[in-house]
Amino acid sequence: MIRTTLLLLLLVACDPDKQIGENNLLGDAGGDGGTCACGPESCVETNRICGRSDCGFPCGECQPGAYCFGGGGCLPGNLAGGTACIDAFGDEVSKLERGWRVCPTNSNEHQWCECTGDAAGGWTNCDPCIPAICSHVPELLTCGAPGCGAGDVCCIPGSDPNARSCRSSCPPNNATRECDGPEDCAPGGSCCGSDGTRNAYCVPQGTSCSSLDQYCHSASDCPSAEPYCCPSAALEDMRSCKGTAFPGCN
Repeated sequence: MIRTTLLLLLLVACDPDKQIGENNLLGDAGGDGGTCACGPESCVETNRICGRSDCGFPCGECQPGAYCFGGGGCLPGNLAGGTACIDAFGDEVSKLERGWRVCPTNSNEHQWCECTGDAAGGWTNCDPCIPAICSHVPELLTCGAPGCGAGDVCCIPGSDPNARSCRSSCPPNNATRECDGPEDCAPGGSCCGSDGTRNAYCVPQGTSCSSLDQYCHSASDCPSAEPYCCPSAALEDMRSCKGTAFPGCN
């Protein structure tokens, strides 16, 4: 009976529709042009169905409001008394779990560490830094078609919101969209802005969007307080995190 109850708990917070590496921050499995040092076989070999394998490949995700328990499944809530760490790819690593962080002495390297559960950057028992085990190539920034590449922002004229352009910086009387989701920001950061002004900016890890909209692509981008990623009523090409679901949310 105890074993059956534990199995049900492991399954209740897992999303059967999520594929390995659905999150766009998760290296080559996310289909975003990134690459990892190993493939899905590393998840099979270690019996992981969530979190990352020890060589960096993303083995799967948990729904918002759940955490990965030892790589074997998703449990509801958060590990008691702990705060999830944010890894090198912007994903959560639960207390006592191991994950990859950006090396503090070289941003081009990664380090395999244990999450203390004390803070988003609380790591301990770290192995030596090594060359980055996975790279990430951001998706195009939404700006009409085809979108903006790396280094550019989307400029939206106040006089004609449809006359958008990609530039290194925006001229006066233009809204600036530098992100449309967290994948455009530094690891652990969020994309915040206002539908009314059409501005969207990255804020660093640990910073809340407060009264601003938090932009997303799927529910995995959203915090537990606003777990639904929903279409914007004012910006047809943007989605933001909401506390209540309505048609079109995911």
